[in-house]
Amino acid sequence: MDGMFHITYDPAQKRYVLLWVDNTGGWSQETATGWEGDKLVFSGDGSMMGQKVTGRDTFIKATDGSFKHTMEAQMNGQWTSMGDETCKKAAAPAAKKE
Repeated sequence: MDGMFHITYDPAQKRYVLLWVDNTGGWSQETATGWEGDKLVFSGDGSMMGQKVTGRDTFIKATDGSFKHTMEAQMNGQWTSMGDETCKKAAAPAAKKE
């Protein structure tokens, strides 16, 4: 599976918006009210393998500037982990010498 999410801020709703799409036809639209300390939690609905699903994505800031991202889906009334990752800012490319 290959997917991409986009995060933006909607000033009319006063909420952050996360949109997810992947190459299996999956998608989700989730919202968050904002940062609570070092944590930002999105929740909303989408589709996975042709089935409606409620999702939750949590981002936690670390002191080194990275983020931990956990993905969960509600299945049979329980939150189930769909994976996690640590996101780090890519190093700047080396300056060219002339």
